[in-house]
Amino acid sequence: LVTFLPTPSHVVGTNASVVVQALDQYNNLATAGFYSVTMLFSSNSIGFISARIDLVGGLGTGLVTSTVSESVNLALRDDFSSNLNVAATSSVQFSPGPTFEYTFVPGVAIDSVD
Repeated sequence: LVTFLPTPSHVVGTNASVVVQALDQYNNLATAGFYSVTMLFSSNSIGFISARIDLVGGLGTGLVTSTVSESVNLALRDDFSSNLNVAATSSVQFSPGPTFEYTFVPGVAIDSVD
């Protein structure tokens, strides 16, 4: 069984690390062996992207970034005959970051603030 670890929300334009874990029949981390799965990313802005994820010590990581505020859907596929249950799905939410407003007044000196 391969599952997604919870992924917190991220700010638009930053990388989100998506971690998957392989579990054995007792729900323990499957640290023996080397597995590969395909991680599928999809959203309105990025379309559909897939990437090979190698699970070493039972863990594997993929990175995803979105340039707009949206939810990126995640899924897995067994393209490498690992015989793992890859039915898990998840998503990563990208939200706008903080905004700033600057007002420049003609003729007023700008001092640095320490």
